[in-house]
Amino acid sequence: MKNTIVIVLEVLIVVCVAAIGFVFWKKHQKNSRQQQKEKMFKEKFGVEPPRSGQLTLEDQKVFPSYYQLSLKYKKENDQYVWEPSRIRMGRFLLLLPDPYQAIEYIQYLYNEGVPLVQKGEKEPSLPTLEDLKAALPAKAFLALRHS
Repeated sequence: MKNTIVIVLEVLIVVCVAAIGFVFWKKHQKNSRQQQKEKMFKEKFGVEPPRSGQLTLEDQKVFPSYYQLSLKYKKENDQYVWEPSRIRMGRFLLLLPDPYQAIEYIQYLYNEGVPLVQKGEKEPSLPTLEDLKAALPAKAFLALRHS
């Protein structure tokens, strides 16, 4: 009887160690893929991807590269929750958490020599924080600056 309990405990320990190892391996694999995407982005465009956004790699290339600011938000518990703003650059899709951070990144790209076109337009443009302030209610804009 004691041998059976010892065997069951040993099996349980082996299974737990294997599960923990698998979780660490998946986390490492995910980080490696993300680092590879960031490296490819930097090699392609010569700039760093934003730290605050999500970088994904799509199957289909899009020309020209464009941005799409999202001015949609919900107010939840006295906080503003924004729909992500999108920046497409070739096969890369950047999702930024709010339009303020998107404008800052678009301005960074422009200053680094990577101008973007607003979705639906033909000529490169540079959005400004003044344009954003004019398009939003004052409380929503102030919430952006303090987030």
